[in-house]
Amino acid sequence: MKIRNLHARDFGCVVDGVDLRTASETQQRQIRDLVFRKRVVIVKNQQFDAAGYESRMRLMGSPVPHVLEEYSLPGHRNIVTLSDHIDARGNTGGITDGGSFWHSDMAYYPRPNILTALYAVNASEASSSTYFIDLQDGWNILQNTPPLLDRIESEAGSSIAQTAVVHAFGNRRKARQANQAEQPLSDDRKRDVGGTVHPLVRRHAVSGVDSLFAIAGSAMHLLDGDRQAGADLLDELEDLVVNNANFIEHRYEPGDLVIWDNASLIHKGNVSNLTTDPEQARILWRMNLDYTGVSHG
Repeated sequence: MKIRNLHARDFGCVVDGVDLRTASETQQRQIRDLVFRKRVVIVKNQQFDAAGYESRMRLMGSPVPHVLEEYSLPGHRNIVTLSDHIDARGNTGGITDGGSFWHSDMAYYPRPNILTALYAVNASEASSSTYFIDLQDGWNILQNTPPLLDRIESEAGSSIAQTAVVHAFGNRRKARQANQAEQPLSDDRKRDVGGTVHPLVRRHAVSGVDSLFAIAGSAMHLLDGDRQAGADLLDELEDLVVNNANFIEHRYEPGDLVIWDNASLIHKGNVSNLTTDPEQARILWRMNLDYTGVSHG
């Protein structure tokens, strides 16, 4: 098994030379531990059917069904399809916009220990990328930006360690910027999803490393203080981190398995250009996995 780092600051890596269908327990554990240490792991040249994919990903954590279950694979409610393929009648083969704005997957749920896995069933040179920003580095940046840190603490009326953020399904910036992207969801479904509160700075459940948590997308405003002022401060924090923190872009190739830890980063995809050519389409199988209670090392 060969490991190549993607960033000099220990953010992201590529793994080659392993077939996860037949990987040993030691190899599987090594992949899982790399995810917790590197935040993003890209395992090349995998060949899964749906059953095999779900079985192997269950070794990473317990599956969490996606809110858009109508895009689940038949017989596999824990796997949803992201696809930029469209047929001659205009029908899509999956979710066409998996989140073309900065966010952390499922941060609107109370459980914060969520991995995302995307398996590239197909991809081409024209396929859109996924971008990742390191929130461990983001926390270091905030600590070295006292004016913003002080204003957040002042608005929240507490230390940064005690500052909390309200999360709900959607994109915080959409409410004030109409051109911002947002995943469509009916009001009834949004009410079913509900919302939650998370700390702004969180110690990782496995690695024990402190990080900013889910500062974009579902992070609507600070729990305490004025809502508008709290949302504005989160916008400012997001801009600071996106413009300065460790960054990775991944362009998909067929057989790529990309696994990332939502507790320690934000990500977004490009807006996909829909194609009627199935050979040019980017088709990804997505799973989310709750790693609460998973041991490390």
